[in-house]
Amino acid sequence: DLHLAWGPESVSLTIEDDGRGFDPQEADGRGVGLRSMSERIEALGGRLHITSAPGHGARIQADIPLPANRTSG
Repeated sequence: DLHLAWGPESVSLTIEDDGRGFDPQEADGRGVGLRSMSERIEALGGRLHITSAPGHGARIQADIPLPANRTSG
């Protein structure tokens, strides 16, 4: 499942599945996928949240703040 939500201050993307799941601690440092996503989101001032356990699927949520609206005068 994918869910995209946004408001005046932030945007949030959630990806969930009901698959095999994984141990996020063991996945850290194995490959570049999750690490690369986290680095890119942090570069935008956001945070990546990963929740998973073997046998219980996975949930990855990215929360990114939006720049403040600026008006020219």
